[in-house]
Amino acid sequence: MNRPTLMHEEPVFSTELLLDGDGGAYNWWQRNDWEFQAVFEQVQNFTVSTSANPVGGGTASGGGTYAFGATCTISATAASGYHFVKWVCSDGREITDASYTFTVGSSLTFTAQFAEGTGMPLCDGTSGQIMFGSNGEILFDG
Repeated sequence: MNRPTLMHEEPVFSTELLLDGDGGAYNWWQRNDWEFQAVFEQVQNFTVSTSANPVGGGTASGGGTYAFGATCTISATAASGYHFVKWVCSDGREITDASYTFTVGSSLTFTAQFAEGTGMPLCDGTSGQIMFGSNGEILFDG
């Protein structure tokens, strides 16, 4: 920052103003009395909701109230006899990772989709997986 050039021989006071909670500060030099007004804005909070489908297929966690720009991690854990398939989000996204981290920018609802079976693939295909079900049957998830 450049200091202003003074044309008169007057005392100059250096003052520090705290701008944020991270210790950032701004220095200025003044010749006269100044009046400042602090304006505070409330940080907007958003709700992230999680649920499981079917209800007995597993658990979904990570939902709650988050400030705009906060990092949120949601996690899905399959119950015995089930496997995680995907998250379905209220904004239309589908996420295939059981644990998903994102930056909160709006209220969202995530539903963890579970399917019966162990999810142990016999082979991978471009449109799904073939796997053993909980009773030994062969299932196609695609």
